[in-house]
Amino acid sequence: MSKEKEPELPDDEEEVKEAKPVCLLAVKIYFSVYDIRRIPLDRNDPSSFATLAASVSRILQTSASDSKKPFAPKYVDDENEYVTVCSQEEFDECLRVHEACIWPNDGRSMPLLKLYL
Repeated sequence: MSKEKEPELPDDEEEVKEAKPVCLLAVKIYFSVYDIRRIPLDRNDPSSFATLAASVSRILQTSASDSKKPFAPKYVDDENEYVTVCSQEEFDECLRVHEACIWPNDGRSMPLLKLYL
């Protein structure tokens, strides 16, 4: 009985195997007390802050270039302080703080990030 050699995967299938899985995060955007929206976001997306800004723009039906002020949401950190986010670096830090201190690690529920505009 001879062992069959596994067929080699084409390059594009190898890339799919190496790709990071989608790691969804629920983002609640508070536009006002009465206007709250939920947006799913992939935490592994290297441009997640830009993706989030584009989603908010679509909701508000404006483009980033039309806006008079930059997209700068706030979140409450582990010390109960409101922190403003203006860049991908700051958004990455926001996710790191939430992952380390705020989100439950039970694996059952999707992490939730609350942002205030």
